[in-house]
Amino acid sequence: MMKNILIKLLSLLLTLCMVSAAFATVAATAVYADDDDAGENTEEDEQTEEDTGFKATDLQTIQYASEEDKLRSMCRTTPILDDKGEQALDEHGDPLMIYEPWLTYGDYELYVQDKTGEVAVRNKTTGQLLFTNPFDVRKSVQSASTYKPLFSQIGIKYQTIKDGKTNTMNSYTDCAVNDQITVSYIKNGICVEYTIGRADERRLVPFWMEKYRFEKLLLSQIEDELAYTKMNVYYMELDMNKSGMTASYISDLETRYPCLEKWNASTNNSTYTSEDYDESKEAEYAAAREKGELAIPYKGRMSIRVLAEDITTNYEKNKIEEYIRSYSPEYSYETLAYDHELTGFVGKKNTLPVFKAALEYRLDEDGFSVRLPANSITFDESNFRLLSVDIPTARAR
Repeated sequence: MMKNILIKLLSLLLTLCMVSAAFATVAATAVYADDDDAGENTEEDEQTEEDTGFKATDLQTIQYASEEDKLRSMCRTTPILDDKGEQALDEHGDPLMIYEPWLTYGDYELYVQDKTGEVAVRNKTTGQLLFTNPFDVRKSVQSASTYKPLFSQIGIKYQTIKDGKTNTMNSYTDCAVNDQITVSYIKNGICVEYTIGRADERRLVPFWMEKYRFEKLLLSQIEDELAYTKMNVYYMELDMNKSGMTASYISDLETRYPCLEKWNASTNNSTYTSEDYDESKEAEYAAAREKGELAIPYKGRMSIRVLAEDITTNYEKNKIEEYIRSYSPEYSYETLAYDHELTGFVGKKNTLPVFKAALEYRLDEDGFSVRLPANSITFDESNFRLLSVDIPTARAR
């Protein structure tokens, strides 16, 4: 199997290298708009990355006004210093920077977006530009399932040996979004290395969490309304102290979540007391509960928040982890372990698919070449089969 894959990859390399000779004469109209179509810059269009700490996920919201606007985001930047050797600022208080290509060779300039793996080449004489990915995707495509693959440079199709299931991953959703791209210089070019798949099997994502701790440590810390709403939906509330639940429903919950059966005063004579609970303030707590306030200490049956069963995709779990890291920076893997121990959650240990590959972009007198070295591809061959490697950049011309 591996031998056949390598043969296919070597054939692909020959095809990719043909881009080099063709660049000087092929028009790049497939990947950028004419000046008449670009429109005028607006405040919304004029978004830049250096001010906000650009992340790969920002591609989903930024609309670049023109190819030059996009190219600026792919420049290597150098701070401009003032007479005191400190960062110089413009009239608006923004840092002054020098924007330049990552590499220049003869008539050609090479640009890279090191967070997404996007590459562009410009002919200094003719002004011709070639991008690995369409620069104006978000202007014309609204569906996430359609535009996300367009941000990718590599697609992987693989099979899990244990169950024979076939799946796909790409270098945007399963690599760039997780900040797993590395860019380095090579002779006359740059190398973009991808770790496609979850490099760290751990996720800072609680599956079961005691209700008060969830609301106190996580939910109440979220300042963004949309993030708050999503987090609230992602985690189902099981408040065992509410009235109106049938005996059969309670029994079913206790079977599925043993901690609910453990802290059941009626059968086990075990009353759960949440952190920060003060019995003298019970009337105050009751009033706050009536108002629907968050993070109210309680005493009685343990109540929990549970990650919804339909939250299964890497994107959703990555988003939850992003919220936790952004709004609850003190929440750690040690805290997560405590919360899982408290609620009795035991996760399944799975071997996750991780594929490593690299694309090499080199400049020469005729333009540029793209190469995917076969020996750059590594993965766990005992658990997965690599079925194909797709290079969308070879087609986006």
